[in-house]
Amino acid sequence: MQPGIQRLETLLDEAAAIRGRRARIDHLVAGFVDFLVQHRLYASMASTDPAAKRNDLDSANNTLARRALTLFFGDNPTGTERLAFSVLFFIPHCLPELADLTDEELE
Repeated sequence: MQPGIQRLETLLDEAAAIRGRRARIDHLVAGFVDFLVQHRLYASMASTDPAAKRNDLDSANNTLARRALTLFFGDNPTGTERLAFSVLFFIPHCLPELADLTDEELE
């Protein structure tokens, strides 16, 4: 699971270096979608595996999510922005229900 977390950390580092909110968001969304499509089985397992909670991966995910939220919407996101962001980060939990989709359909 650590390689996946490291890839997402790299994606956040790349986004942090991008000037312009729109370009940063585009990079994050494209990178997140690419990651989920390439590693859909891993992402499904990580989002539903009880071992992830035992190994403090939930804490790492929460840290990544807070960091991404700030990159998307700044230090004081509105309620609407937080809700939109939560929907994006809930996608891995939906992947088991979308197993029948091709990579292109999932993108």
